[in-house]
Amino acid sequence: LNIKVVDVPDPPETVRVTSVGEDWAILVWEPPKYDGGMPITGYLMERKKKGSMRWMKLNFEVFTELTYESTKMIEGCLYEMRVFAVNAIGISQPSQNTKPFMPIAPTSEPLHLTLEDVTDTTATLKWRAPDRIGAGGIDGYLIEYCKEGSEFFYQ
Repeated sequence: LNIKVVDVPDPPETVRVTSVGEDWAILVWEPPKYDGGMPITGYLMERKKKGSMRWMKLNFEVFTELTYESTKMIEGCLYEMRVFAVNAIGISQPSQNTKPFMPIAPTSEPLHLTLEDVTDTTATLKWRAPDRIGAGGIDGYLIEYCKEGSEFFYQ
């Protein structure tokens, strides 16, 4: 007599958002340590606005990759996501939620950079503010320089 006990898998692990854009985020995770005794057939993902109790399904067919791009998000809103593992027996409990994250469009580059004055020890630069300022705003500017012919930049 040979008995094989099977169950739903454990939840996926190390679920995190690795990058965000204006209305998207990249979600990555690791497979569960325990597959329930059956191969993992895929994953289901959900997201919600932080503070909300209502999770929204992001896919209805099982997704077989370990990286997912969530789109159609609202810039400037905080979100959380989670992932479920699926095998032939059923669906796991949800993973831990991601840390809250906010889709933000990048700010464009400053415009009309000009060198106004140069001395032996100083250089005066002027520029106009960027045309597009993302939801994150501008906290300041980072100026880098290098000696002619060098590839090493200073701040």
